[in-house]
Amino acid sequence: MRNLKKIRLVGVIISIMILTTSCVPPGSMLWGYIDKSGEYVIEPVFEEVRMFKEELAAVKLSSKGKWGFINKKGEFAIKPKFDAVLWFSEGLAAFRDGNEKNGKWGFINTKGEIVIPAQFKNAKLFTEGLAPVQVDDEMNSRWGFINTKGEFIIEPVYSNVSIFSEDLAPVQITKGENKGWVYIDKQNNIILDPEYDNVSIFNEGIAIVGMNENNGWKWGAIDKQGNEIIEPTIPVYLANFHEGLARFVVEIGEKSTLMGYIDTTGQKVIEEKYTLAGDFYENLACVRDKSKNWGFINKDGEYVIESKYLSVGDFSEGLAPVLQQK
Repeated sequence: MRNLKKIRLVGVIISIMILTTSCVPPGSMLWGYIDKSGEYVIEPVFEEVRMFKEELAAVKLSSKGKWGFINKKGEFAIKPKFDAVLWFSEGLAAFRDGNEKNGKWGFINTKGEIVIPAQFKNAKLFTEGLAPVQVDDEMNSRWGFINTKGEFIIEPVYSNVSIFSEDLAPVQITKGENKGWVYIDKQNNIILDPEYDNVSIFNEGIAIVGMNENNGWKWGAIDKQGNEIIEPTIPVYLANFHEGLARFVVEIGEKSTLMGYIDTTGQKVIEEKYTLAGDFYENLACVRDKSKNWGFINKDGEYVIESKYLSVGDFSEGLAPVLQQK
């Protein structure tokens, strides 16, 4: 059995788009979508939004309303009728029927038709033909993986999991010889058993790993053979690599942090000068400066779209969600 330090779970690191709607007074500001020239393609009329995936984006017209999906003309392709949704992946999107506490999750297709009925406590994206879902048993909740028919391919035995990426998925085991985070393949074989307190999915052949030491978290990176390519010495936080760069966080004083970017050798390529930052998608990353406005930079750290938005999301399929005052 591995002699791991007590794990303080901060969750598997999955790079997702930044949407700081929790800081936005309901109804005071609205979301729309811009292209890479910074021009509005879809006017700001939405209370909440997700990024475009497979030509569709999830949106809400009001804070108490339902979620639906629009096309790139801003027209509803799937009418608002869901209590919560994720974005589309491999032709399916997870939806929740009911409230956050007691609702159940299932999956719809791009026509809005239910193909896997709502039955799971929680669900994540389909990737590589499988989706993580959470079920309740008499003792506790466990995660497994289903196929597009809703059949369990990997039984729900794990306390936490992430999606499959590059043929591997991180799963957390709470008992037995392999206690901790490990990587499994689609036949549920353990492929990697790394000695870290937290791990990410593999992206571009690299996974982020973290150690929870007495003086705080330290982050580094491994390859698919488990070799360290960046020693876990980066404090606070390190995100997944996207398009060859990963964002990192450093502490500035006791209560402040700044973010920058490193390359796959661990070398700093964009200085830490942003109060928040996103991953690179389509050669652009969203960043927030000290004025608390958001814009988009290229890989040289130059602004391509000026810093003027109250909040933004990542570019996907040529469009990015942005927030402005109503």
